[in-house]
Amino acid sequence: AGLSRRTIGFVNEENKGAGLEYSFNKYLAGQDGYAYYQKIAGGIWKPVYDANNVKAINGLDIHTTLDVNLQDVAETALYKAMVQHRADDGLVVVMEVQTGEVKAISNLSHDGNGHYYEKFNFATGGLFEPGSTFKLVTLIALLEDSPVKLTDSVDTGNGEMIFHKKYKVRDHEEGGLGRVTVREAFEHSSNVAMARLTDEYFGKNPMRFVQHIERLKLNKPLGIQIAGEPEPRFTFPGQKGWSGISLPWMAYGYGFEITPLHTLALYNAVANDGKMIKPLFVRAVSKADATVERFRTESMVDKICSNKTLRQLQQLLEGVVENGTARNIRGTHYRIAGKTGTAEIPGPGGYTSMTNASFVGWGPVDDPRFIVYVWLEKPTSSPWGSVVAAPVFSQAVEELVVLMKIPPDEVRQQLASP
Repeated sequence: AGLSRRTIGFVNEENKGAGLEYSFNKYLAGQDGYAYYQKIAGGIWKPVYDANNVKAINGLDIHTTLDVNLQDVAETALYKAMVQHRADDGLVVVMEVQTGEVKAISNLSHDGNGHYYEKFNFATGGLFEPGSTFKLVTLIALLEDSPVKLTDSVDTGNGEMIFHKKYKVRDHEEGGLGRVTVREAFEHSSNVAMARLTDEYFGKNPMRFVQHIERLKLNKPLGIQIAGEPEPRFTFPGQKGWSGISLPWMAYGYGFEITPLHTLALYNAVANDGKMIKPLFVRAVSKADATVERFRTESMVDKICSNKTLRQLQQLLEGVVENGTARNIRGTHYRIAGKTGTAEIPGPGGYTSMTNASFVGWGPVDDPRFIVYVWLEKPTSSPWGSVVAAPVFSQAVEELVVLMKIPPDEVRQQLASP
C-alpha cells in the first residue's frame, strides 16, 4: 500500500497536496454538481428542475509510467540498505534509458523508532551537493574544451593539495594515488586531480567551465510533471559568494546544489547516445477508453558532447565498475557502468563527518535499457557511496534484468552474431 506514496501524492480539503495527484488535479478532480430538491409528503426528496442546476462531471484518469513490479524491487533494495546502514533518508529511482519513463521511485525516511516511511520525495523536491557524481561534468568540460587527454598524467601527490594558499582538497584514499593518468584519476574518483586540472585549464576564465553547466541545463529546473521542483542553487563568477576556491570545489561536486533527477538525466544522456531527455512520470490522460492528452519523450539537449568524448565517457564509467571505486559490484553476466558519489554534509561550523552516499549507473553496457540512481543520507556504517549505495544498485539489477527479460551479455552476443 505504501508503494510510491509520495510520487502518487494526494490533495487535501484545502486543495493543497503533493505528487502526481496534486499536479494533475485539474484532470482528476472533475466537477461537483448541485441541484435543488423539495421535501414532499412521506419525507421524500423530489428534484426540482432549475436552470441553475449543475451536472456532476467525473474526473479523468492519468496513466503513470510506474511499474508495480519494478517499484517493489526498488523499494525492497532500498529498505534493506536503510536498515543495514542505519541511514536517515534514502532514494532509489529506476528510469528507462531511451524513453525517460520513470519505472520506479522509492523514498524512505527514518521515523526515529526503527521504522521507515515515505515522508518526502527527495528525487523531485530535494537539493543536494552531488559530490563525485558531478565529476562527469568536469570530464566533459576538460575533454571538450581543453587539451587534456585520458592518457595524460596528473600528480595527486599524497592525496592532499592546497589551493589559493589556504584551502585543502583531500582524496579519500589513504596516502593518495600519486601520479596517475586522467583515466585512473576518474575511475578512482580523485578530488585532487579534478580540482587541479579544472583550476589549471579554467582558473583564469571560470565562465568557460560554467558554460558547460548551463549547456547541460543543470542550473535550471527540469520542468518535470510533478509540481514543487526547486531551483538549483549555484554561485557563478561575479556573484556574491564566489571566491578562488569555488571553481576547484565545483570540479568535484561541492559549493552548489542540484536535484537527484538532474544527475540521473545527465548520466542517462551518456547511456542514451548523448541525448539528454526529461524524466517522464505520466504517459497519458484518458476519459474511459479515449485518450484526451498524450505525453511523449522530450529532449532537453540533443547532444551533450562530441561522439569522441561520449565514447570516452562510456568507457570511463564502465572502468569505474571494472577497475575503480565500484569494482565491488562488478558483474559476471552483465556489464554495467556508473559512478559512485560521496558528499560531506555541511553543518553550522563547516562540513561534518556525515555524508550523502550515492551511485548512478546503467546496464547492460552494450544495450542500455535502464538507469538507476541510489542515494542514502547519513549512513552510519560507512560514509562511502561505493560501500553504501553501489550494492543497492547491484541488488536491484539482479532482479531488474529478470523482470525486464534482458538476456545475459553472452546470450545477446550469440543472438547478435550472424
